Amino acid sequence: MKIIAVSAPWLSPRAVIIVLGVAVAAAGTLTLIAHKAHLSRLLPLLPYAAILLCPLMHVFMHGGHGGHGAHGGQGAQPPGDDTKDAQ
Repeated sequence: MKIIAVSAPWLSPRAVIIVLGVAVAAAGTLTLIAHKAHLSRLLPLLPYAAILLCPLMHVFMHGGHGGHGAHGGQGAQPPGDDTKDAQ
């Protein structure tokens, strides 16, 4: 029996993250609507949540381009580029 691999472009990791993000946003919105009485205690904490999320987003969002080490410092010479060695 031969197994055929089917490629599903809509099932890419980015699409899954987007779908999960929309689902979490919808669930959060419905939860906030259902629990309006609790908002008076949570609203003053939102600025602190934003401040705490900034370092977390910085850490996790830098995974796409290799972190801070690839900004032209050490080892940034592309392969086959001998112009730095000739000087």
